[in-house]
Amino acid sequence: MAEDNSNQDDRLLSNKEDDDFLKELCSSNGITYGQLSKGGGESVTELEFFFTGFTRIIGTKFFPNLTLLKVMDQEVRKIEGLSCLNKLKEIWICDCKLQGIQGLEGCKTITRMFLYGNNISKMENISHLKELETLWLARNNIINIEGLSELSKLKDLNVAGNKIEKIGHSLDSHNSLANLNLSGNNISTLKELTDLIRLPGLKVLGLKDPLYAPNPVCYLCNYSTHVLYHLPGLERLDSYDVCNKTMREMAEATVVKKKMYYNMRIQTLKRDQADMLQSDEREESLHQGN
Repeated sequence: MAEDNSNQDDRLLSNKEDDDFLKELCSSNGITYGQLSKGGGESVTELEFFFTGFTRIIGTKFFPNLTLLKVMDQEVRKIEGLSCLNKLKEIWICDCKLQGIQGLEGCKTITRMFLYGNNISKMENISHLKELETLWLARNNIINIEGLSELSKLKDLNVAGNKIEKIGHSLDSHNSLANLNLSGNNISTLKELTDLIRLPGLKVLGLKDPLYAPNPVCYLCNYSTHVLYHLPGLERLDSYDVCNKTMREMAEATVVKKKMYYNMRIQTLKRDQADMLQSDEREESLHQGN
């Protein structure tokens, strides 16, 4: 019994399984486990959870000065244990099993967050991350773009491979947004793309990134022309350089021709309608005369 108590006293975490995971975490990051109780983790600024099948994020209290945390391809279902990381700048929890976004209340200094390849269905609990510039939520189960209105510094948003159908006014407040990837979603109308004209800083747009299936709207014959005409500030569209002046002039000329064509069609229809009305009036007058 005395030996068991001695072993328990040597642990840094009361739960043996958690403590074993902590030892594995230290080993894989080149950290001496025995030094943690003496503040040895305070000099660590980067920490990676790889290889071992971690089910929870544990032991972060021993690394209060972390600026980078990576959790890749683990069994983690929940963001937790990060309240002490008030210096964290960059976080990766990818290809795990996250069910939602939470537990980031103490991480207000984050500028880059990557949560792709999880089971997240809602964009929530991130409005307090005022310094956030990069947010990747690709390959989740997100239906709506929401919860971003307070993130005025956001420059790079990747929500590819989700279930998004509408853009609407969800991004209107993001004047700094320069890179937007919407590939692999369910956007089907050109009207939704027109909503992007309210993003003055947009430079890179993805709607059919080679890594994902195209949005249904990409199959429309005038998809590229419509985008280039309405978003003249774009530099890249679907991984293609669209800075070429000739390309833009062709898109503009195509739109102008289409407008002229439809205007002519409208005028023709109006003229035909007027002729039909006059014809009907003449026939009615003849019938009345008889």
